[in-house]
Amino acid sequence: MFCNDERPTPTLSDQAYESILAAIAAGELPRGGKLTERGLTELLGVSPTPIREALQRLVQDRQIERLGPRSLRVAARLEGSIEEVDEVERVLEWRKKGSDRGNKSAPSRVTRIRTIRTAQ
Repeated sequence: MFCNDERPTPTLSDQAYESILAAIAAGELPRGGKLTERGLTELLGVSPTPIREALQRLVQDRQIERLGPRSLRVAARLEGSIEEVDEVERVLEWRKKGSDRGNKSAPSRVTRIRTIRTAQ
């Protein structure tokens, strides 16, 4: 049973989805930029299965476009409703609250994304 403030622990797939979505929203993964499953696996430090599941959701949400079997890109423009923008804001707010409570994993992922993007 959960208290009002408690949420179930997100799965690795959920965490990957939120990390990728947050990186897109923050401009760390630029619109139109190419992605690979392997690159995201290395970037986020998780196995391929959660990355594939997250990417599948992001393709359905029209945030990512599949170019081939292993190649993707961030959608060139946001094709969505205000509800989808609200969802991104909720994810970012949830991540902020988690880091405020001592969950340091969210900032470290964003820092890792920034470091890799800068190196490119």
